[in-house]
Amino acid sequence: MGFATDTEGRTSHIVNMADSLGIPAVVGLKRVTRQASPGDLIIIDGNDGYVHINPPPEVVRSYRKKKRAQEDLRKELVKLKDKAPVTRCGTNIDLCVNIESSGEASSVQEYGASGIGLFRTEFMYINRKTLPEEEEVYSEIKEVAEMAHPKPVVVRTIDLGADKMAEQLNMKPEMNSFMGMRGIRLSLAYPGLFKTHLRAILRASVKGNLVLMYPMITGIKELRSANHILREVKEDLDASGIEYDKNLKVGVMVETPAAVIEIERLARDADFLSIGTNDLIQYSLAVDRISDGVSHLYNPSDLAILGMLRMVIEAGRKFSRPVSMCGEMASDEFYTELLIGMGLRSFSMSGVGLPAIKQVVINADIEKCRLLAEEVLAADDNAEVIEILRDNRRQKRQF
Repeated sequence: MGFATDTEGRTSHIVNMADSLGIPAVVGLKRVTRQASPGDLIIIDGNDGYVHINPPPEVVRSYRKKKRAQEDLRKELVKLKDKAPVTRCGTNIDLCVNIESSGEASSVQEYGASGIGLFRTEFMYINRKTLPEEEEVYSEIKEVAEMAHPKPVVVRTIDLGADKMAEQLNMKPEMNSFMGMRGIRLSLAYPGLFKTHLRAILRASVKGNLVLMYPMITGIKELRSANHILREVKEDLDASGIEYDKNLKVGVMVETPAAVIEIERLARDADFLSIGTNDLIQYSLAVDRISDGVSHLYNPSDLAILGMLRMVIEAGRKFSRPVSMCGEMASDEFYTELLIGMGLRSFSMSGVGLPAIKQVVINADIEKCRLLAEEVLAADDNAEVIEILRDNRRQKRQF
């Protein structure tokens, strides 16, 4: 089973879903649905981004051999489940999973994760005509908290735009939802919706392992406005005698250039920072990540992006705030040692991708990672960055 689509980009929701299911996906092929017919033999190569329709026997044999080798490697990596994600020199690196529902919460135990680094709560709100009741949201989040306990669960508040919630909120659909009413903007514009959502999260926090995170924060004003509403909800719960975690940590997703520029202000007020690389790269490089026409310009190792990552990590260090990363970059072993060398100590990804990252971590040396980061950040252009990272991977394969 796999996905092959004419449209979408490599960081779109369908790719995230394929990632979490552990199945291949190739997107943005433009004409694959017109070229394929029912009954065709199709090979989907999610690693290299190719789809073969009715390939010759020698290609089929080659891919069957690759698949067996991949399955053998996966079996070896699964053995790392109970091994701590600690570098060769003894530095612990948190490796967490991203989930979308309580049905995926078991991946914490299945892959030996440090916790749930991103719980996307918005999927309780889509593909329905009415908003979910508070009790429904509470029950779902509570189940996730209980399944992961005592490990932490980072609950992200609703990260949807008007394109997904226009009907429920009686809104006009927007031409470009990525630049419109989405994330924390939507929550602040609809305080009733936001308060109900926060009540559900707070009520589910009684076990003490939930952590709250706001998406798409662009500045300190939004963070303080969101926290003001959070305080109002806490006061309502206190007045009603309803229990919740009084020490609930509150953090922000850093996924816009504006948030990076204001990162020190945000770090003073927030309890932690989480870098959402998918959107940060999209907004910073002016690349629509679901547009097949420009998605090739989407480059995590662009020196501008790496400079932003360094700013966030350094702000976290300066104000003693934990910094994590979720998004495609966190699950790509090509960048793991570089990110560790830049000071990142927490990664969140799909469960199926975690064992491969853990293998990189347990073989990593902090000092060598630091030197790698120094070399990369001193590079003259993006091509040199890629060459340095490729050379680093080639050296690793020789041992």
